[in-house]
Amino acid sequence: MTCPVYTRFRRYALDGVFTRVLRQIQARADAAGDINWLVHIDSTSIRAHQ
Repeated sequence: MTCPVYTRFRRYALDGVFTRVLRQIQARADAAGDINWLVHIDSTSIRAHQ
């Protein structure tokens, strides 16, 4: 028997509910100036082939 919580979570994930919720939260936070979108990348996070 499948757990009802898992079933709902899976359905929401496949339907994109969590992605839409995250986008709404980010949009509101961005509009309020609460997000700093500056991204830093350095050599410790990117591996290059020799």
